[in-house]
Amino acid sequence: MLALVALWIALQEMGVLPQNFLASTPQSKYAVSLVCIVTAVGGSLAACSLLSSKRAKSDIDANPAALEKWQWWRLALNAVAIVPSALLYYAGAFDRTPLYCMLLGVAAALICVPKNRS
Repeated sequence: MLALVALWIALQEMGVLPQNFLASTPQSKYAVSLVCIVTAVGGSLAACSLLSSKRAKSDIDANPAALEKWQWWRLALNAVAIVPSALLYYAGAFDRTPLYCMLLGVAAALICVPKNRS
């Protein structure tokens, strides 16, 4: 999924795909900002706290091989934090909020790496 988004961003930067196809109205700016902030903050917070949840801890303690499954879920939540901001930034580059939210999601994905439980 993240590879497809990276490819989409590269094609946008090279001018192969169209950019700025959202109309620059106050309503669209508000909607884009709201979606980006909610997904960036919510996805980052959920991804960072996923492995400390009771369900994940009990599943990993019962079966240490389940850690890989929970890591994939954490990666998916990080994608929820990053992908909408990347897509909306190129859909209408009239606001910098999606760019900052994408930065927040990437920073959270890099900083919130769980400790080794061994």
